[in-house]
Amino acid sequence: AAKHRIFMNQTADDVAVLNADDDITAAWESGLKANVVLFSVKRDLEEGVFLRGRDLVCRSGGKERILTTRDEIFLRGLHNVENVLAAFAAGLACGADPDSMRETVAGFKGVEHRIEYVDTVDGVAFYNDSKATSVDATLKSLEAMSESGGRTILILGGRGKHAPYGPLVPLIEKGVRGIVVIGEDADNIEAQLGDTAEIVRGSSLEDAVERGLSIAKEGDVVLLAPACASFDMFKS
Repeated sequence: AAKHRIFMNQTADDVAVLNADDDITAAWESGLKANVVLFSVKRDLEEGVFLRGRDLVCRSGGKERILTTRDEIFLRGLHNVENVLAAFAAGLACGADPDSMRETVAGFKGVEHRIEYVDTVDGVAFYNDSKATSVDATLKSLEAMSESGGRTILILGGRGKHAPYGPLVPLIEKGVRGIVVIGEDADNIEAQLGDTAEIVRGSSLEDAVERGLSIAKEGDVVLLAPACASFDMFKS
């Protein structure tokens, strides 16, 4: 409701970029004074920007243009496709050049700690998503790793947030080879996820990375997406 108020304060000279796939934000389209631009990764839109197959498409005034493709986006995950669509919508509303935006998207390698590619060792890719300090964020990270073609070794743990880890089970069973647990919530994680994949303990972050590599096979990914805070390991 608080975020809805921001859009309600817009005028007819403004543009509201809304996610058409979210029932709440999609419902805001009616009743706003602003010009609404929708984006979607699930369906074609009569007007707006959307994902069709591998292409990110803009449709406006009955005309279509391919803005970029998923193959030109370095960032992993469908949620980042949503981010790119929203960014295109905002840029186009400001009059930015579509070709320039396409080049920028292709050259953008992401930011630190957000599904950040670190290195490949012995055919195993390492990703640092230490900003994934909630179960929901870890879900997004695992979904992104499913694009790799291999399986994932997931480093989980730290200071828990009293949220159940059960929502991770389907993705773990689908694509995780092993789990390395660390930190204060290691016992709790093992109790909740012990039947889903091989689980080993890491005595430190460095040890967890080494154990992850020892479990992994060529083509796999070692992913730090802890679903927990790290105040048990770091002061700030």
